[in-house]
Amino acid sequence: MSILMYKQRHRHPNYRKTPKCNYAHIGYIATRPGAVKNEGMRHGLFGKLAPGEVCEFETWQEAARLVRELSYRRVNMYRSIISFTPETAAELGLAGHGAWQEYIDRHILTLAKRNGIRVQDLQWVAAHHNERGHPLHSRAGGRLLRQQMRACHAL
Repeated sequence: MSILMYKQRHRHPNYRKTPKCNYAHIGYIATRPGAVKNEGMRHGLFGKLAPGEVCEFETWQEAARLVRELSYRRVNMYRSIISFTPETAAELGLAGHGAWQEYIDRHILTLAKRNGIRVQDLQWVAAHHNERGHPLHSRAGGRLLRQQMRACHAL
């Protein structure tokens, strides 16, 4: 049986420091110790800022600047956490970076819909961390949604 825990929050867009905090957070999740790096890059950020395929960004700052810009325009950026047990992650086949990219791409629309976000307004970024005994994190951000997924994953 799959076990899933979900938690969502956001930093109010009217707070003066929200844009800078959102920018810094994207940098943190993209580069923190344990982040699964994109091949040949110093960060692990990926996502969709435009319709099409999931892409790996040349730099994490590229996506963080967009998140900051949207925050300055007072767009709500939702942060969510989804937690899986190691068994659930294995059951779902979430064994590598590509599997997580595919999984998030497949399910981000469900989360957007549940938050009242239209598909054409959705932009997201994510990164995941794979550490023994520590949850695997993915954060997706976007025009109206910033999403963090977390899965306990045994290495």
